Amino acid sequence: MTKILFLCVFVVSLNAHSLKGFIDTNEQNLIIKAYYYGNSPCIECEVNVFDDNNEILYSSKTDKNGIFSFKNPNKNLQIKINGGLGHEKMLEFKANLDQNLSNSATKNPNLTKFADLLQKDDLISNLIKFGISIFVLFAFFGSIYALKRKNESKNDEK
Repeated sequence: MTKILFLCVFVVSLNAHSLKGFIDTNEQNLIIKAYYYGNSPCIECEVNVFDDNNEILYSSKTDKNGIFSFKNPNKNLQIKINGGLGHEKMLEFKANLDQNLSNSATKNPNLTKFADLLQKDDLISNLIKFGISIFVLFAFFGSIYALKRKNESKNDEK
């Protein structure tokens, strides 16, 4: 029983269908991008934007590219993305009150670094997850085989 529980906990920790999200600024707008594992967009995912007082400022759904944008209220925000079936992501946006967003037409360097990291780590991440999946399969079927052999040896002793 403990082996099955351990296996369930281990499988839950795998990142097969995780929901990812990030925030970018574009002139005077905030752009929320939501996607699942494998970079497939989170289509029609519910997005709620909360202020510091937990009041909803915006509530809408992402488009076919997993994007939702809205006018930046220049406040600290909490953004909740709900992809359904337990897929949920909370994002924080810290307002930079000293910077005028209309002067920041340049690309966000943090977003560029994140995109580069995602591209570089994608192959390594996939290989690691593939290896872990193969290990889990061998462990699962190996334990079933061991239990079967154990039962067979008990029957042979009788």
